[in-house]
Formats: sequence, structure tokens, C-alpha cells
Amino acid sequence: SKQIVMTESRSALFRSLGRGWIWIQLSSSGVGREDKSKLPEEQRTRFKWWFENLSRVLRNRQHDIQKLKLKGDMLKKYTTGYMPMSELVFLIYGIAPAMPIIGIQKWSPHYKEVDRWATDDIVKRAVEKPLASEAERQEYAAHVEQQKTRKQRQRERQKLKRQQQNGEAPAMDLSRPAMMEQSNTEFESLLASLKKEAGLMPGEAV
Repeated sequence: SKQIVMTESRSALFRSLGRGWIWIQLSSSGVGREDKSKLPEEQRTRFKWWFENLSRVLRNRQHDIQKLKLKGDMLKKYTTGYMPMSELVFLIYGIAPAMPIIGIQKWSPHYKEVDRWATDDIVKRAVEKPLASEAERQEYAAHVEQQKTRKQRQRERQKLKRQQQNGEAPAMDLSRPAMMEQSNTEFESLLASLKKEAGLMPGEAV
């Protein structure tokens, strides 16, 4: 966590990566047969860590997902059901033999360097919220999936519009009032999503 919040700009860059898992690989110090208990704490165990976005995890890490027996609501919990503005998902190898351990870590509002992570009011409100219940995670995951579907439709409309401009498809564009109404609906949905994660009621200002 300290490496992520080393600077405010680094924290912002990490958040910009979107959803994903932080992988941690633990290994022993590799100092022959020496009694590792006599070594300084920082030398007893070495580790490396890296971030993989959600698309890569779901595409390339099915073996690990199966090992963890993640499916249905449990898989959604660690993919679309966690709050990226206030939580991190860690997958750790090296504690249990050949078996990964997965968990969600929420930023504590009392962490001494949390200000480097929570640099605006929306993120601060998200950090100050209590840990989400399983039911809240399921509800949030469903909302994220709906938002993903809306973004996909938006990309398809943009693609169709480019095709029309290039003369590659017949004109099937929406009327201007319909387009404005649809855009407003999508903006309100996105705003509601931000408020939901930050813990605001629908009528409160962001």
C-alpha cells in the first residue's frame, strides 16, 4: 500500500488503471540453510507485486480463479462488487502451498497517508464509508454491469455514426431530442454511480 500512495500523482495514476487485482508473490530469502529467524524482518521474506486489469484477469487467470473456487456472486464480489475508490483486491501466492489467497483491503480513514489516496471529496467520502456488506456488494456489482452495458451501447452508436459519416452504412441515427434525452439519462446514471460509492443520497451534491 505504501508504494501505491508514495505520491498523490502515483495514487491518481493507480486509480486511473481501473478495476483489477494486485498480485503478490512471496518467496523465502533463499539464504541456504541459515536459520532465517536470525535474519532481520525485511530479509526473511522477499516479494514482488504487480497489477493486472480485470479484463486480463478474466482472460488469462482462469486457473487461479478455479483454484479459489470463485464463481457466481463470489466472483462478482472480487471483480465488479468491490469499490475501486476505497478498496484494493489482493491475490497472494506463497502463504499456503500452491494455493492463492484473495482478499479485499479497504483504505482506513485513519491511515496516516490516506490523504495521498483520498485527494478529492468523492474519494474521501468513499473511504469514510464502512466496509460494504455482501448484499451491498451484489447490488453494486449489478449496477456496474448495467453501466458497462450502457457504455457498450454508447460505443456502438459512436461506431455507427462514424460509419454513416464515411458512407459505410445507411442513415439510422437518432433524432436530436432523443439523443439529448439518452445522453442526459446516461450522465445521470454515471452521477448516481459516483454518489452511491461515495455514500451520498441521490439528492445530495457531489
